[in-house]
Amino acid sequence: MAICLVRYNRKYLPAIVTLFNSTIQRVNRKDYSQAELNEWIQSNPDFDLWHETLTSSYCLLAMANSII
Repeated sequence: MAICLVRYNRKYLPAIVTLFNSTIQRVNRKDYSQAELNEWIQSNPDFDLWHETLTSSYCLLAMANSII
């Protein structure tokens, strides 16, 4: 499977937020309580804030088969 790097584009934002939330649920589960995880998980993310944050620096995404 080939992995390529692409510049951040707003069209990827829903996938980025989904990846963020699923990483919290899967990876961080062993180190934090469910209450702490629930505080991190964004059920209603502020996409404008995410976009502002990701465009304020040089942001690259790793893509494999067009999936982040």
